[in-house]
This record gives sequence, C-alpha cells and structure tokens, in this order.
Amino acid sequence: MNINFDIEKSPIKKETIRKPWSDENIGFLLGNMHILKNKEKALNDPNNYREKSIETFNELDTFLRDNGGTHYENINDLYNQYNSTTKPLIVRREDPIRIVNLIKGDSIKMEFDPEVVGDRGDKYANSALWPYGPINKTSGIANAFLEGRGAAGPIVIVAGYTHNQDHMTIEDPHEHMAEVGTIQRHAIKILSGEIETKDLEFLIVRAPKKFFDPTKLKPEEQHSEQIFRGYKFK
Repeated sequence: MNINFDIEKSPIKKETIRKPWSDENIGFLLGNMHILKNKEKALNDPNNYREKSIETFNELDTFLRDNGGTHYENINDLYNQYNSTTKPLIVRREDPIRIVNLIKGDSIKMEFDPEVVGDRGDKYANSALWPYGPINKTSGIANAFLEGRGAAGPIVIVAGYTHNQDHMTIEDPHEHMAEVGTIQRHAIKILSGEIETKDLEFLIVRAPKKFFDPTKLKPEEQHSEQIFRGYKFK
C-alpha cells in the first residue's frame, strides 16, 4: 500500500514513535533530513528551518536509541572507552541519511566522486583510523570531522566501524593526497568495498548550539558553539 503524505505539513510527532519503527516513521525522519539539505529554506525561513533542525535532531536521537544505540551525553565518556584499544577503528563522516539506512539494514557502498577524481579514476582518502599514530592518536577523529562533506543541514555524524576484511579494503593515500591540509594526516586512509550494519561501532552526532533543543543543554554546554552526543552500538 502506498501512503502519500506532505512532509512539510506532517512533522514527526514524538508520541507516535514506537518500537520498532515503521517504514512510515522512518520515511518522515528521512524526509526531514532532505528538507535540511535545502539551503534556500535556511536562508528564506530561518526560524522554521531552526525548528525543523531541532525536531530532526530529537527524532534522530529517538531512532538511534530505539535501534540499539547506548546514549552518551558526555562525549568524553564514549571516547575514553577506545583510548587504549590496540585495534583502531575506521572513522568517517557520513551523510545522516546513509546512517539511517545502514541501521535499517542497507550497506554503504564506497564510491569515489568523479568531480573529485576527474577522469583518472583515482581513489582518494575517505576515512581515517582512530586511535592511531605515533604522535597524536586522536587526529583520526579530527580528520573525519573536518574533511568529510556529508551532512543533513546542521546535523553532522561521524561513524566508527570495525574493519571487516571480508568486505573492506584499507589503503594508504599516495603522494600529494597524504599532504593536503594543515592537520596531521598520518591516520587518513582510503576505504574501499562496503560497510555493513554489523560493522557499526559508534556514532557521534554534532550540531551548532542554535540548532539544538535548548531544553536538553547541560549547564556546561551553555557557552559551547557545538553540541555533541554519542551512541555506542557494540
């Protein structure tokens, strides 16, 4: 049965969300994310856009918790669980839409944008390892946040994955690709293949404070520019 609805006139209502999530409720969440990608809406109706952003962040939080994510208000509590791990994770900035679909059971297939590689067919650095490196083991997370491009408007997600050699290949970037930018890049890697749902280890969700629900701010976040929340899946 096909269900037609107007996303603009049918915002997600928290009281309608139940476990497990229906395809219709997931469709509303994805629809809101598509709306947030529209930069014209942010410029032409900033108040409505802000409300939509807050609503979508809250519903994403509910979706992640309902689908196995252990919530961390203090992101350092999540970071500290991996500081001493001997097997680094793959970290990448992902489009939130792809993350929702990954949790639904779809895989993420690694693709290399022809606008970036031109006609050469080159692969480029699209991920990092964390914690990793002889100098600063945290630089992989910094690279993932700063150099990825995926987002749903103000909502940014960095995902951590276990390296499954059955369907993932990791390579070192070559020559000039290892030298772009100003931050340490020894942790950056080229990831090929597919990411499957079972590979997901954690998510870090970030949004500017003005796009975050003010009723959910912690006292120490009142003067922060960016708000972070973590979700562990393993």
